[in-house]
Amino acid sequence: SVGIASGGILTMPARKSLTKIASIILCWTVLSFAIYAIPRDEIARAREASYNLWTDGPRGKEIICTATVLDTNAGQILLSAGHCVADDPFGAYYISINGALVQIALKRYFFKSIDEWNRGDYAIFEAPVRDMPSLKPCQQLPKIGEPIFAWTGPVGMRPIFRSGYFSGVLEFPNDDEAQNSIGGMLFADIHGAGGSSGSGMLRIEHGRACAWGIWVGGFVNKPAGAIVAHLPAQWY
Repeated sequence: SVGIASGGILTMPARKSLTKIASIILCWTVLSFAIYAIPRDEIARAREASYNLWTDGPRGKEIICTATVLDTNAGQILLSAGHCVADDPFGAYYISINGALVQIALKRYFFKSIDEWNRGDYAIFEAPVRDMPSLKPCQQLPKIGEPIFAWTGPVGMRPIFRSGYFSGVLEFPNDDEAQNSIGGMLFADIHGAGGSSGSGMLRIEHGRACAWGIWVGGFVNKPAGAIVAHLPAQWY
């Protein structure tokens, strides 16, 4: 059956309407379980380590991606996605601290192309001040079906909380092109938007929030969710 648009109101058969309502309720119930499985104090702690990534745009400063402060063996760094800076690696980038934009220095980045996405997609910035609220890299990936979350900044907005589930490793046994491009990357059942790139993908490990990957993209015509790049191997 089809829906009929009339006077700006979409009408549809009753069976279809009930199915849609049931789907919405089921989706909300599933997401609610994901949220309640994550300690609220750790959600709040992770928020303090998450920032919008700004740059100089044609009409002034603009938000382009998200960044997360991580506490690594080499000290504190700000982690984002490499494709966020690949077009202008010598440009100026900023985060907001206490309401003021502070410039941050890009130490290194890695991103070849979407055709070679599984080779890596990360950007590492120097932490602009000492002892920033931070998270540690996780020691392990989530288990399939495990609740995961992120503080992610849709374009033009401060980071907002999103939650979902870990879906596993992407594999394409019947599609060599896709396998060569993104095979081996990670996938999460979570909703995002433009500007989500660079967000730390988080889980609870030993009672504490930690980062297990970098939100870098999503499918256009395939299942909704986040394509996630692995953290640099030297952090494990």
